[in-house]
Amino acid sequence: MKITFLLALLLPLGLAHAQSQPAQSVLAQGPTQARLSIQTGAPVLALAYSPDGKRIATGGQEREVVIWNAQSGERMMTLKGHTDDVVTVQFSPNGRFLASGGVDNALILWDAITGDIIRKTTDHTDYVRDVAFSPDSRLLATASWDGRSMVWETLSGNKVATIDKHRDNVTSVAFNPSGTEMLTASGDKTIRAWDTRTWDQKYALMGHTDEVWDARYSANGRYVVGGPGTTRPASGRSTANG
Repeated sequence: MKITFLLALLLPLGLAHAQSQPAQSVLAQGPTQARLSIQTGAPVLALAYSPDGKRIATGGQEREVVIWNAQSGERMMTLKGHTDDVVTVQFSPNGRFLASGGVDNALILWDAITGDIIRKTTDHTDYVRDVAFSPDSRLLATASWDGRSMVWETLSGNKVATIDKHRDNVTSVAFNPSGTEMLTASGDKTIRAWDTRTWDQKYALMGHTDEVWDARYSANGRYVVGGPGTTRPASGRSTANG
């Protein structure tokens, strides 16, 4: 069985065109896109671009991480180390590392250049749903179905924090652009922000009425978006109803 996924690359002309018109007008005309089709042997569950945009990492039900050339679609490396589905992959901001998490409860840190395993961690007791690097690539964090988020020093592997304040699975983890805060989202319907110097909780966002599956900061760090349904300033004051 072959599975095909399409990568939509917005061309410079299309981007300029989109910025000059209302969104509804652009959508009505259809996107200006080049598509790259890549075939895999099983469904893809995770995808990430390298910081320079030249490589794509995928993970899925083949239980491996694959690095692709983002221009040609050529398979560059196949990284084997997981023993079950891979559900999250992420490049470090400096492009040197790649992290992946899976249903095998494992976090694997890879050398993104050679494909070698630097470290495999199985501290979680349920699957690792999300991973995130700090903006300076010095920290690596996880979100796990076991209800915990863990944070390690990327190079040394020393664990610097274990966050277990959620009352349900932890579904998402993200650092703000300055690296001073880290978000966790949870099935307990909350998003919580943590001070990355002390790992104390800074605030909690309570606007959701169901499980929160993802939470991210805006590019300027001023807002937090949680899915489904709520957009809030990073101070915690709501700007949209969840």
